[in-house]
Amino acid sequence: MPLNTTYRNNGERPANLPADVAAALSTYDARLSKAQNAYQRVRELAPATLDRAAEETDAATAAEAAKKGKPIPVPTAVPHLAADRATADREAAAYAAALDAAAADVDQAISEALAAYYAEEEQRRAKAYRVIKAKAEELAEAITAEAANRADREWLRTRRRDTTPPRVFAWDAMPSLRAYGIAPGNPNARYMLADPGELITRTVAAAFGQEN
Repeated sequence: MPLNTTYRNNGERPANLPADVAAALSTYDARLSKAQNAYQRVRELAPATLDRAAEETDAATAAEAAKKGKPIPVPTAVPHLAADRATADREAAAYAAALDAAAADVDQAISEALAAYYAEEEQRRAKAYRVIKAKAEELAEAITAEAANRADREWLRTRRRDTTPPRVFAWDAMPSLRAYGIAPGNPNARYMLADPGELITRTVAAAFGQEN
């Protein structure tokens, strides 16, 4: 019967897991190690060469006794090998069952952690959105302020103050769009200008599933 390796640590296990999940996984890891060792012992005792060696040992012992005129002893090597195999099989089955139980405990711990997570997720996500939205708005305001400062400096040179709000092309904000024809030379380029500040705030809203 194959071992339950559902939660074997393949290097992708997060470092910051809920305490109950981490504890359950620690138990699982310990039992998996013992089960693997037990299964290895079963494999080590499986080769038919061990049967032949045990039979030859008992035969040699019997032959030696016969040469000396002594009673033929009861075979010991073959029964000993059989007993070792039975013990290994029993231990492997026990450790496999313990591993299954540990995996079930991990399942339960994860289910409970997810239930708690989903219960708190909406509130947590709403709070995160408020914080990030405020930062995005602050950045958007900084971009607008920089455009105003640039306009003030431009007045020194031209005696005209350009109040045109800052604009960026879609392909500059997202270069990957160029692969789809949204690039310089597109006849609809004039419709692809956006306020960079608004682009930032709308991107944040979209990332959190908020309506723009």
